[in-house]
Amino acid sequence: MVAQRIALQNPSFHIALGDLGYGDQSPSIWCSSFKNSYQNLVIVTGNHDTFNSGGSTVSYSGGSGGSGIPSDVITDEDGPGFLDTIGSSGTGYVSACGPPPSGINWVGSGVSNGGYSCNASLVLTTPSCYGREYYFDYPSQTPMMRFIFISAGIVGPWPDYSPGTTHYNWLKSTIDDAKNMGLWVAVALHKECLSDGIVHATCESTFDPFDLAITHHVDLWLDGHEHNYERSYQLTSCSGSGTTVTSCSDNLGTVVNGVPTFVRGSGMIVSIIGTGGIGGTYNICTTNCSKQQYFQRLCGSNNDIGISQTSGCNNDFGFVEFTVDANRILAQWVDACVSTPCGFTDSYSINVPNPPGDFSVSANPVSLTIPQAVSVTTSITVLSFGGFGGLVTLAAAQSPPNNKFSVCWDGVTCMPARSTSITVLAGQSASATLTVSAGCGTTPGSYAIRVNATSTSPSIFHWVILPVTVTASACGGSVAAGTLITLADRTQTPVQNLRVGLQLLSYDMTRREYATTTITRFETVVTSNQMVISTSTGKPLIVDQNPAQRLYAQLPDGMVALVSVTDLKVGYKLFQPLSQTWVPITNIQYQNSGIHTMYDIYTTAPGNYIANGYLDPLKDGPH
Repeated sequence: MVAQRIALQNPSFHIALGDLGYGDQSPSIWCSSFKNSYQNLVIVTGNHDTFNSGGSTVSYSGGSGGSGIPSDVITDEDGPGFLDTIGSSGTGYVSACGPPPSGINWVGSGVSNGGYSCNASLVLTTPSCYGREYYFDYPSQTPMMRFIFISAGIVGPWPDYSPGTTHYNWLKSTIDDAKNMGLWVAVALHKECLSDGIVHATCESTFDPFDLAITHHVDLWLDGHEHNYERSYQLTSCSGSGTTVTSCSDNLGTVVNGVPTFVRGSGMIVSIIGTGGIGGTYNICTTNCSKQQYFQRLCGSNNDIGISQTSGCNNDFGFVEFTVDANRILAQWVDACVSTPCGFTDSYSINVPNPPGDFSVSANPVSLTIPQAVSVTTSITVLSFGGFGGLVTLAAAQSPPNNKFSVCWDGVTCMPARSTSITVLAGQSASATLTVSAGCGTTPGSYAIRVNATSTSPSIFHWVILPVTVTASACGGSVAAGTLITLADRTQTPVQNLRVGLQLLSYDMTRREYATTTITRFETVVTSNQMVISTSTGKPLIVDQNPAQRLYAQLPDGMVALVSVTDLKVGYKLFQPLSQTWVPITNIQYQNSGIHTMYDIYTTAPGNYIANGYLDPLKDGPH
C-alpha cells in the first residue's frame, strides 16, 4: 500500500530508512516487491537488515519463501535480513535492490575501523559502503542538497561514531564540506536518538553523532526504527551522552499561511518516519514524557491521545514528501490511508532568509584525474539561494599550495592561483570553466584544489574542494629537433646532441641572475602536432601543442606570468635572457598532423634553460 502510494507521488527518489523486509521476506523478495511498484529506491541499513547466522540456514516464510545463510561481517544485528551476498548466503539487500537510481552519484566512505572496512566501489563489492555509510549530492550537476547515510547504533565490529573515530571524522568532514559549499544537509539513519515513543525511548544511535549534526548545522535528521511518526521543532542544542539525551533547546518557528515555518540555519529538525511497513504497538508516550515538548507533531498506534501534537492521528501509515529548491525545504506528510478515517496531517517549511539570501558553489565534475603534463577542466557553478543576486569572485589554488599546479578561468592565462568574477542573477546560476594543469614534476598521487566563492555585498563566503588524482604519463611539452640550447659556457648546440650530465646556462627569474643547471633526464618523444612561435627577433621556437608547456610572457598590461603555449597570443612578449629583452610574438602557426620528433629536457634548479634564445621553464609548473 505504501509503495503504491509512493509510486503515485512519483518523487525523484525514495529513502527507505531501514528494517526493510523483516523475517517474512528474503532480501530479493522484498526488493523485487517494492521495486515492482516504484523503482527509484535508496536504502540505509536497519538492525533487521544485517545478520550473520554463523553458518545456519535461515528460512523466509513470506512471499515465495526461500532460504539463505546470512554472512554479514562488518555489521551484524537482529536479522534475518542481510546486506551482503557472500558464498551461499543468497542475495543480500545491496545487490538485490541494486545501486541508487540513475542521476545519483553516491560516494562511499571507505572507512576502516575495528579491523574492517566498507568497500566504496560503485559495482557494490562486498562489504559495500552502500546501505551503510555514504553520501550523495542532488541534483548531481548543480546540487542543492547533500544526503548523508550512516550506521550509527548498528551492532558489529565496524560502526563506532565516538569522537575521534574514523566514522565520526568522516561524518564531520562530510557535513562540513556540504555546509562550506552552501548546500542543504540531511543525515539519514535507522536508529533514533530523540524520541517520544515508548519502544525505542533511548538514544540508540548514541548521542555523539546526533550532537555533531546539531552543532554543525544539519537541516534534517531522518530516522526509522520507532514504528510511528514524530517530527520535532528546530533543535538548537542538546545535552546528553551515551544513549541518553538529557535536555534540548529548540526554536518553535512561526506559522505562515497555516504552515509551521522555520529559518535555515536556526536548528535541526528530527523526523522519525517509521510508518512505511510493519505495524505494532508503538505508542506515543502518555506518562512522564520529558521529550514530548520538543515535538510539534506525533502519531502512534495509540492514535489521538488528546494533545495537540496527535490531533487527527489514527495509527496512520504513510511517508513524508520533501520538496527541495534553492529557497526552502517543504515537507508534507502523505497518508497511505490504511486507517479510516485517515485524518492525520503535517507539513512544515524551512526557508532561506532573504535578505540577505545565500548561494552555493559546486563543481562538475566533482573530482579530477590529471596525467602529468596535461590540463583538464571542470565547471564551477554558483547557484542563487533565497533570492541572492550579485557579484561573486571565484579564486582557485592548490590546497595547500606547492606550485605543482596552475589554474586558469575561461582560458585566461594560467598561474599558481587565479581569480575571476561572475554575476549571479536572483533565482539563477552562473558558471565559469576552471582549467587545472599538472606539470611533469608533479609526483603521481592525491591532491586538492580549493575554489573560494566570495560576495562582499552581502558578505557571503563558501568554498568547494576538488580532489585531484595525478597519474604518471610520458609528459611531453617538448622542443623540436634543431632547437639551439645554450650551454653553460654560452655556446649553443642542437637539442638532439644533449645528454644527461651536461651543464646548461639558466636564468633565475626570481633572483634576476644567471645560473648553471645540470641535465638530470633527457627523453625523445614523438608528437602528432606542433606549433611555430615567431617573434620580431631571432629564430622561431617550435614546440608541441601541450598546455603543460609554459613560457614566461609579458602580457599587454605589463604583467609577467607563466603562460601555457596554447594560450599565447600575437602581441605577447617572450623573454630573451641573453639580451635581457622582451620581444613581441609576431606569428603563431599550428600544425595539427604529421609525425614530429621532439625532446624533453629536465634539469636541476632553477629549472629553466634557454632554447633558441628564449627562456624555457621545465614542464612542471611555475618556479
